[in-house]
Amino acid sequence: MLFIARRALAVVLLAVASTAAWAQGYPDRPLRLVVGFSPGGSGDFLARIVADELTREVGQPVVVDNKPGAGSNIAAEHVARAAADGYTILLAGNFTHAINPWLYKNLSWDPHRDFTPITEVALMSIIVCVTPERGIRSMKELIARVKSEPGKCSTPRPATAPRSTSRARS
Repeated sequence: MLFIARRALAVVLLAVASTAAWAQGYPDRPLRLVVGFSPGGSGDFLARIVADELTREVGQPVVVDNKPGAGSNIAAEHVARAAADGYTILLAGNFTHAINPWLYKNLSWDPHRDFTPITEVALMSIIVCVTPERGIRSMKELIARVKSEPGKCSTPRPATAPRSTSRARS
């Protein structure tokens, strides 16, 4: 995990260093890393790792600002409306910029016009798991069980709780 944070930090610093603001003493005040996830989740955890490393490198505090909701659209809109001065940074998932524009008709921001991608911070796997008591040992068995018991299984969704796991429940 530390390797990912250091890689992300190196790219962020390279991008920041190439701006005219750097020549003027950037940063001369705290930075805000806006996250579209609730505190305590994996996105928040990742943001805090990046913020800690970035704070050490630039000599200014990097404050994690959680703005969960609407599939991270609240966070994205907040950053899109912020001054383009390099002090407000968005930590977003691929869904924010690749999927949400297709799901939401009236976004007030545009992923191409309003943002400049800096780096890929992490790769995450999606894990499907069930409790051992269910006796399901493969994806094929899970699909068969869900089909045979309509309405009895559920999964958390990103809009209700950002998670990288799904759990079939009885």
